[in-house]
Amino acid sequence: MPTLYELSEDFRAAMRLLDEVAADNEGVIPDDLADTLDKLEADRDAKIANTIRAMRNVESDAQGYIDEANRLSRKAKTLLNRAEWLRNYLAACVGERNDWRDEIFTVKWGKSQRVEIDDIEKVPEELRTTKVTIAADKTEIKRRIKSGQEVPGAVLADHYHMRIS
Repeated sequence: MPTLYELSEDFRAAMRLLDEVAADNEGVIPDDLADTLDKLEADRDAKIANTIRAMRNVESDAQGYIDEANRLSRKAKTLLNRAEWLRNYLAACVGERNDWRDEIFTVKWGKSQRVEIDDIEKVPEELRTTKVTIAADKTEIKRRIKSGQEVPGAVLADHYHMRIS
């Protein structure tokens, strides 16, 4: 796969090692492999710059796979819709409850039953289930805490995230 950024040869070799280990461990890279990068002969700035380049390359590759997965998913959905259309067309050609056969294929109709609910309100309470989702309004909680109000069960915590530009 083409790379977005060029890496030093030592760093490329380290990335190949990380790829091999990740492939053998379902994508998980053990923390002790950081020692591999620490041992590279490069100053701190070069290691940081190479790490960012490697990270951007990996993120770019991952986005490419995500995009391709989305494209293939859309294609699969299109094919499944086409197959369903063909199934309905076949049913119309054969006729409901009529069997059909040739040297290769056989079409038979099976009977099954399923429950269809016309009006959920008329179904007895003991035969209904209720799904409830409880979520906190974090935006409002944050606003209240910042304005000095106490919100039981919630605190405003500082988190740090890295920005790379």
